[in-house]
Amino acid sequence: MVPRFATRKKNKLAAKTLYEYGNYHRLFVEWLETRKKKKHIPVHSITRADMADFIDDLMEQGIGAKTIQQKYLAAISGLFELAQTTGVIPEGQQLVSRGHKIFSKADAKKSAITNSYKAFTEDELKRIFQPTLLSQAERPADFWLPMLGLFTGGRISELAQMDIADVQQHNGVWAFSINDEGDKSLKTLAAIRLIPIHPVLIQCGILDYVNDAKAHGTKLFSYLTPNKFGSYWSGPLNPRTQSPT
Repeated sequence: MVPRFATRKKNKLAAKTLYEYGNYHRLFVEWLETRKKKKHIPVHSITRADMADFIDDLMEQGIGAKTIQQKYLAAISGLFELAQTTGVIPEGQQLVSRGHKIFSKADAKKSAITNSYKAFTEDELKRIFQPTLLSQAERPADFWLPMLGLFTGGRISELAQMDIADVQQHNGVWAFSINDEGDKSLKTLAAIRLIPIHPVLIQCGILDYVNDAKAHGTKLFSYLTPNKFGSYWSGPLNPRTQSPT
């Protein structure tokens, strides 16, 4: 069922998500094989008690309830859903991966409050974007990506993958087109949007940079290459970063 899941979801899940799900699936399969002392365990033979014991083992390893529910169980539930869709598990039968409720809505609310990001203060932004620091940027992306992030609110991974053609003029207004065309990818379809280019970016020369970039290819930052998940930028946002990780 694990290979079948990977095949079915290859074009439906982000590459990184599919990779992570595969790791959770393999971990679960290995745990089951150790528990039952045999290989190739039919998915319909897995019980709710098996799932409960798996959860207990994860907790004993120090893995948090939120991670277990939102990562491990979400991935494993995908296997059972596919098994039900393909007739391996009878339609209407409750999936053994669901309903364990180890991380409630109240827990989620508390976690959101505890782990929410604090906005930068004005003084912090001034230190981050001080001209002397930005002037040390060794590549255009090291200068422009922090600036684009500040003035668009976009994800750096979205901005780093832009094509030159994504810098467009609509009714006299310059804008960035954030889309998933070609080799680009987005977290969700809702992320497709147009972002007006802030006047400060234009004053800093972003349109001049776009014209210069045309000599080097079709990408806005042609020297950035995607990682194994297709992301053009996954490292920390730092003007001195030598290359995306």
